[in-house]
Amino acid sequence: MIFSQLFKRCLPPVLWAFCAASPAIAQQGTGASVLSDDVTKFPELGAELPPGQGDPLPDQPAVVKTPPPLQTVDLDMIFLSAAGGDRGAMNITIGELVRQALANNPDIKAQRLQPELGETDVRRALGAFDPTVKFSGQYSQSALPQNAQEYIATGGETTETQMALIDQLQSLQVSLDNLLAEIEGKPVTTNGSSASRSAFTDPRIFSSNQYLMLWQVGGVTPIGTQYSFGLSQSQARNDLNSQIPPSLFYPETTTTMTFNLTQPLLKNFGPAANLAAVRVSRLQRRIGWYEWKQMMIQSLSTALSGYFDLVYARENLVVRQQAVAASKLLETRNIRRAESGKMRPSDVWEAQTALSNNVDIALRAINAYVDAQNALKLLIFSEKMLLSNRLGVLIPAESIDVPSVRIDRAKFLAEAFSKRPEYLNIIAKAEQEGIRVRYARNQTLPKVDVQASYGLTGLEQDYGNSFANSMDGQGTQFMVGVTVSVPLGNIEARAALDAAKLREKQTILAIQKSGMAISIEIDTVISLLETTRQQVRTAHDTSVAARKTADIEQKLLEEGKSTTFEVVRLQNNAADARSRELAAIATYRKNVLRLAVARGILLDELGISLEKEAWRDVRRTSPRTKDLNEFLDDKPVLP
Repeated sequence: MIFSQLFKRCLPPVLWAFCAASPAIAQQGTGASVLSDDVTKFPELGAELPPGQGDPLPDQPAVVKTPPPLQTVDLDMIFLSAAGGDRGAMNITIGELVRQALANNPDIKAQRLQPELGETDVRRALGAFDPTVKFSGQYSQSALPQNAQEYIATGGETTETQMALIDQLQSLQVSLDNLLAEIEGKPVTTNGSSASRSAFTDPRIFSSNQYLMLWQVGGVTPIGTQYSFGLSQSQARNDLNSQIPPSLFYPETTTTMTFNLTQPLLKNFGPAANLAAVRVSRLQRRIGWYEWKQMMIQSLSTALSGYFDLVYARENLVVRQQAVAASKLLETRNIRRAESGKMRPSDVWEAQTALSNNVDIALRAINAYVDAQNALKLLIFSEKMLLSNRLGVLIPAESIDVPSVRIDRAKFLAEAFSKRPEYLNIIAKAEQEGIRVRYARNQTLPKVDVQASYGLTGLEQDYGNSFANSMDGQGTQFMVGVTVSVPLGNIEARAALDAAKLREKQTILAIQKSGMAISIEIDTVISLLETTRQQVRTAHDTSVAARKTADIEQKLLEEGKSTTFEVVRLQNNAADARSRELAAIATYRKNVLRLAVARGILLDELGISLEKEAWRDVRRTSPRTKDLNEFLDDKPVLP
């Protein structure tokens, strides 16, 4: 049977009729015909022919029954069941796809945090210039013995009368000591005992209570100037100032105001050294924007590519459904002709074979649609929406068209170098390394600092009058000086500078490499566009010709001038040609999308603008921070 079917497919109808009538071909050794053997094995095909006879010629009476129509599956029901049609349908446009992807794509949402992290780094770096306010207060109490110097310094004195009395007392003490020594038989000494001397030489105990309060404001400026302003007030209550005179006030309150400046002249001087961390963090924030933009481009291009796959799957499913409908119509017409004796039952079988094959291809097209739909859902919907079991069939609202693209390589390259986020990302990193090089070069210089200090002091009984006296300049002090520090060898700083220069060279080489990659990518996409455009035209011409040929052959079949085999073959060719045309159009649309990505204009074409937000400079409200803006250059640097 297999040999017979293959033999029949390979020979034209006239030769097949001739071979079927020939005993040499119809008989296979045992004398039974091929068709008779088939009918014996499969009785449902029809009654058995007389022995020794092959397939009857058209002018002979047909004894094989016409097969009944095939019971085909309901493709619409299968599609709705597989694609989630019981949950409804959702028409999705490119605009809705972009909106859902931006709102739900986890990669985009995660990368969106990078600019915010960069903003925190900027604020942290600016925090180095925040003034520091300090306050301290303390109370101390003491009762300490004094040496002679301290005793005299705190008002102690020795008069001649006091000294004469001490001498007489010491002589009396010596006499008593000698008398006791004679009684006890001990040696007599001419000096007083240590005990007698200590009675007159015990140190004086000085009691003091001290109150101290200190306010200080200090910080550093973007040019490296270190400043501080301090106000201290102290109040003393002790054994000395409690006696008036000699004290003028009790208690004694002292107010001191000091202003200190330290200005580096070489190392740590200027914005290049002091604003390096701020500028690096600002560039890092910009890099975060570039990375977020790049993630958006990658995610949206993947989603759009999946959308074009879904459009192709839908159009291809329509083509395959039409092929099934054409095969079903051919089967119906062949059955009618076979029943009227104008066609052999084998033509009906041929039509049914084609119908079954097209149904199988249509089922595979349904699976492809479901796969494309699920892949797209995973890209644009949130986890909550996917788990809710409420998403039905996704039906793309757009059809596959063939947009016209004017090729201008120079324009494409200019756009890519000015808009590709990954290229601008490398440039920003090169700028960071340049800032680090300038900072490292500054750190190799000697440290030369000019220092100056000026102070005012006031003394009075209470705090208010003491402060007023200090403001009036009751007491003043002034100091100016210079500090020079030169590290011998300076190996560490010079090594850090060399390392920074090498990293800067690496980023410059990375820029060159990225530029070459962009140029090659543009050329590749242009070549693919030209090729796929020709493929679309060729596939379209082939599809039109195949469709016309199948229609003509169908008419010839109706006139009895062709065979079912030829009609089926040409119909299948027409369906395949249309599928290839749709695939070529989908590939062309993906290449157009790839060109937009290579040019860096995908977000612009989708109407998404990030420029205002990306270059937004977050300013804090403190007046001092606003003054820093003149030192900060936060403008985007484009090649």
